[in-house]
Amino acid sequence: AEVPHYTYGHLLMAAYYAGDIDNASEFEKKGYKKIYKNMEFLGIIGDFLMYYAYTDAGKALERYPKFVPWSFNNFTTHLRKFDFAVSAAAMFKKLMKDGTQSAKLPLTKEHPAYHADDTYSLQELFDYHYKIAEDIGSKLDKRNQNTGFIDKLKAKLDRIA
Repeated sequence: AEVPHYTYGHLLMAAYYAGDIDNASEFEKKGYKKIYKNMEFLGIIGDFLMYYAYTDAGKALERYPKFVPWSFNNFTTHLRKFDFAVSAAAMFKKLMKDGTQSAKLPLTKEHPAYHADDTYSLQELFDYHYKIAEDIGSKLDKRNQNTGFIDKLKAKLDRIA
């Protein structure tokens, strides 16, 4: 029963990058409502945040605070945390590239970058997620004796260059 949940998220950015905006929009509409209440889909939610960074920056920034606390949860797997961190870093890179340098976000005090005034530098949030992705990716690559995770991180960020 989870196959469409993952599938919509995986196809979302592929369709968008291929210029198939109609299908990307349809995947977003069908997919988001299947996953937004379930922490199990944290890694896929990152793909939706990336999509919003390209299509609706306000929605990307509005939805990020809802999901980032899930990445602090010890029941979330390293793979999900990695996928979310990669997508969050890419989202912030895209938003900065498009001219947004800071934002007011209602982050919780458990967020390591928390500021009482709720004003955040997107560079600070990019750096935070990049470091998490790099740390987890390096550990998984060491375990797997390859560079697959760090390659994925670099490829996702290079796409925004």
